[in-house]
Parts: sequence; structure tokens; C-alpha cells
Amino acid sequence: MRYWWVNQNQTYRHEVPGGYLWSPKRKKNGAINPFYESMREVAPGDLVLSFADTWIRAFGVARSHASLRCSRTAAACRASTWSSSLRRSPWSSRT
Repeated sequence: MRYWWVNQNQTYRHEVPGGYLWSPKRKKNGAINPFYESMREVAPGDLVLSFADTWIRAFGVARSHASLRCSRTAAACRASTWSSSLRRSPWSSRT
């Protein structure tokens, strides 16, 4: 089991109630971001700490590996100003 610290300032209100984590695959300029790349390593059973608005607001457990794109029903993905190519990982959380 691994532990993940997730900064969710812009997407917390969508991700936690929606039961998923997401990140773009690349920066707006197309460059690789090592933080975005780490989503590929999330595995079922990993502990996730959700940080938003200067404190840990939720914790949870990853339910599966990240998929290569985001569900169109996920509000944070639809509202994203980042790349349309995203990674998504389901999780169960408690606030």
C-alpha cells in the first residue's frame, strides 16, 4: 500500500462527492508534469489524503488503477481548463 497526498483546491467539491481523483496528462503547454504522471502509479488499496483550502479535508482508499480518460459525467473534468486528455481513478472517501 502507498500513501498519496492530493492537492484538490480547484476540484475538491467535484472529486470527493463524485468518488474519483483526476489529473491532466500534460501541462497546458504540452510538457510532462511529474505530479500528473504519478497518477499512473495509484493502485487499489492505496491511502489518499485530500488537501484543500489549507487543510486535509478528506481521506480515502483508491478503488482501482487510473484510466486514461475522464468520464464525461464527471463535473470537474467537464469544467476543466486543462487538457482534454485526462487520467481518472475511482476512490472511496470520508470527510
